[in-house]
Amino acid sequence: MPSTGSKLTFLVTTLFTGGIISYVHYKQVYDRAQLHKGIELEEERNAEKKRVNLERLQQQSSLEKQYREVAEK
Repeated sequence: MPSTGSKLTFLVTTLFTGGIISYVHYKQVYDRAQLHKGIELEEERNAEKKRVNLERLQQQSSLEKQYREVAEK
């Protein structure tokens, strides 16, 4: 029959190992979520840049059109 000390050592070791496994699993899930959040933020930034660039292009086209009308007169 195993002694109380060996039972206690086995219990502590098992709990410690389970804790490490749980922490690593939690950390992987958390890191994956953070990476996904970063991708979403980058996509939002790119969409905003695209929107701003389109607005500038439209403004430039409008100014060019006005310039051509003035130049033709």
